[in-house]
Amino acid sequence: MRIAVVGPFSGPRAAWGELLRNAAARSHDAPIVWEFHDDRGDASTARSVGVRVVRPPSPAAVIGHFNSLGAHYALPGYRQARLPALLPLSTRPGLLDGSDGWALRWCPDDDGQLAALRTAVLATGRTSLDVADDGSDYGRRLADSATALSSTGLTTVRTAARSAGDGALLICGTHAGAARTARQAVDAGRTGPLLFPDDCAIGEFAELLGESPGQALVARLTGSPASLVDNAFRALTAALTAQPEARERQLLTAVRAQAGFRFTTGGEPTGRGPDGGWEVVPVRTLAPATAGRQTPPDHGA
Repeated sequence: MRIAVVGPFSGPRAAWGELLRNAAARSHDAPIVWEFHDDRGDASTARSVGVRVVRPPSPAAVIGHFNSLGAHYALPGYRQARLPALLPLSTRPGLLDGSDGWALRWCPDDDGQLAALRTAVLATGRTSLDVADDGSDYGRRLADSATALSSTGLTTVRTAARSAGDGALLICGTHAGAARTARQAVDAGRTGPLLFPDDCAIGEFAELLGESPGQALVARLTGSPASLVDNAFRALTAALTAQPEARERQLLTAVRAQAGFRFTTGGEPTGRGPDGGWEVVPVRTLAPATAGRQTPPDHGA
């Protein structure tokens, strides 16, 4: 049986695609053909990929879509094709609204990570947080959300990244863009703590960032994003191994039973604990990307 795996397998966000490849490689004994579709972590490309995925003969399910806006564009087509979609790391708030249960999400959304980042700033004794972005659409949207999200005791200020100061600075963006922007901020005289969103919670980011004069912290899905990706692949593999003929709603029910936690009727995860499924860790603790993966063929760019 065929499963479409959609993610960034080339381009600046390809390090995230490694999580999908590695998870698929660990499922090589399953009676599944993993078909890799490269969206480069780009929303418009993901939209085109989604259109191709549903063309007959369509796969049994689709898994991946780390770019939340790309997932937003693709999900209506999957729903119309009655194609189950498994989303391990798509964190856009409201992403599953209107999906009618045809998608399952493993991760909490961005509102939770912004709350975790604000809590981390308050824990340092600071009452103000500068917020900048890397110039990407994703970075701007997240920075706008960070500025608007209320939090007792903390004032947020939108600022230019290239500004001196010793205040805490949250740089919203992709891991490559945020690393570049952070280096520019340091060159401009920024010496205070630097904070980054979950797109930066990958080993390659620590290498791109290099040394920083102050503390560098990153929001991360509790336990690691790789653990959620692995869980999604394991649940799908176990469901199809036990019920190889399961499709559509029956397959979604089988995957729910194998995930190890509950989903809401709409497909959102529940029971993520008191931290809401997010943690903030030092950038230096990020593990480097692992090697030794298989390299299946990609199905389109």
